[in-house]
Amino acid sequence: MNGSNRAPDDRPVVFMATTQQPYHPRHYHLMAVGLHRAGVPARMVAQPDHAEHPPGPVPVVFVEVSPGRLARFLSAPRVIRAALALRPRVVHVTSLDLLPWAVLLRTFARVPVLYDSNEDYPADILLKEWLPRPARTVLSRVVGRVEPWCAARLDAVTLADEGTAANFAGIGTPLIVIYNFPWLEMLGGADADDVEPEFDVSYHGSLPQLYLDPLLATARILHDRGVPARWCLVARDYRDEERSALEERIRRAGLLDRMTLRYNQPFTEMPGLLRASRLGFIPLPDRPKFHRNLPRKLFEYLAAGRPAVVSDLPPIRRLVGDAGCCVLVRPGDPVESADALQELLTAPNRAREMGERGRRLVADRLNAEREVGPYVDLVRRLGAGVRNGG
Repeated sequence: MNGSNRAPDDRPVVFMATTQQPYHPRHYHLMAVGLHRAGVPARMVAQPDHAEHPPGPVPVVFVEVSPGRLARFLSAPRVIRAALALRPRVVHVTSLDLLPWAVLLRTFARVPVLYDSNEDYPADILLKEWLPRPARTVLSRVVGRVEPWCAARLDAVTLADEGTAANFAGIGTPLIVIYNFPWLEMLGGADADDVEPEFDVSYHGSLPQLYLDPLLATARILHDRGVPARWCLVARDYRDEERSALEERIRRAGLLDRMTLRYNQPFTEMPGLLRASRLGFIPLPDRPKFHRNLPRKLFEYLAAGRPAVVSDLPPIRRLVGDAGCCVLVRPGDPVESADALQELLTAPNRAREMGERGRRLVADRLNAEREVGPYVDLVRRLGAGVRNGG
């Protein structure tokens, strides 16, 4: 049978995770949806999370929840069995927990395996507040060696930015950077600016202490100045006990009446939530991780046509420092952050112009339509049998 008469390969690309993030903004809404739009079947295998999600174009196979980090690591065989039952043409591993297992999977199942390093994990471990400080240092060093060693034995590595790619320099495995840019359909149109926003400042994503401390300090300064800023915090992956702790912390700061809290919102609702606010705020600390990684929420503010006050760190400065769509402030300086937010809130025309520049930046360059093409090509080559190392 010649190639033109060959039946199309309907085996899916299977994304595997041990985390409770089946609809991850990157793995599901960017990568898996990108494959689906290119006509490549995709499936997701993961634990269910805490949100109610509308049906998406990529089917999800849910595995039993494994609470706790050790249980999550040990759940890998169950996740792998669920993935192999789908007869994958390619497996894309999206959890660091699964990386050692991925080497075994590629060796014994003889299926192409990719690994996604979503962030600088060795630097990220140094920020983990639940770990004793000495343990963070040791674990960071271990991951810094094991991650590239395992990745060198796989078929390709995908990365969210050039900074993380430096962790894998010289391993011989193909590397491809796929930035977390939004789809063009997430762009806020001109009509969105005609609606009076419900909030003045928003923040969305995880809220560890390193982010929450400068955010509350900034909000308190504005409050003390008599600036009646209305805040919306959209907290991701929050359980009931975490909600109570967050609300108690905000109450102690005397800001509960200024803050609207939303929990575990589906990613598909984020464009509307961001357009319901005048400004975004991204108070990243000056730590090694943020000298390499870019916050995905920055691109989402740009797509929504909302200017953001963002920590002035090297990756952010290189990307948008001269674009006129954000105000960069000194990391860890709540007074400078409050000054920038107050200035934009009292200059709505300037804020609107900055938001429009950000929207145009996404429309012209920083969009998923331009970003996912090389990834789709890579997956097709691997599915056709072009493997790393022959």
